[in-house]
Amino acid sequence: MSYADLRFWSVGNPPCTRRPSAAHARRQGPVVLLCILAAAGWGRGQEASEEEVRATAVELFEEGLRALQAEDFPAAREAFAESFALRPNATVLFNLASAERVMFDYPASIASFRRYLELEGERIPPERRRQVETWLEEMAAQVAVVTIDAPPGATIALDGREIGTAPLAEPLLVTADDHVLTAGLP
Repeated sequence: MSYADLRFWSVGNPPCTRRPSAAHARRQGPVVLLCILAAAGWGRGQEASEEEVRATAVELFEEGLRALQAEDFPAAREAFAESFALRPNATVLFNLASAERVMFDYPASIASFRRYLELEGERIPPERRRQVETWLEEMAAQVAVVTIDAPPGATIALDGREIGTAPLAEPLLVTADDHVLTAGLP
């Protein structure tokens, strides 16, 4: 199978107010990229060949598809993210965005779908583009847009995770949960 021919996965359009069940949210087993890379000989001073990188990215993509079939969305998300990090591919990004959407991580899904639209541009079939744009509109209605005004160079963190340095390139999208936003100067 060619990496370029990998199929798209898409989930139905879940209601924006529904939360995933415990079965959807549980993790059956973590994807540990370091183990895969170590098995391939990476990290021992050996450069990975393009073929090894491609094979690992395909393996991770297929792992993500298996996780989707098992409704293990967190594992699917992780596998797709790692596959995309190794070898950026629009199919993988679409699947990552879809998994994030099903997990109700709308800020991440919005970012991934926007990047998908940028990467694929005019190559996206009109029906798929309309569906992605509809999902983006639905998700945008479920998040808050936060503009951060902090001193230049300040490190910005959301819920303890560093998200960038001020000034941020664009406003921050957050879910309707409690969050802790911090800014600190070095």
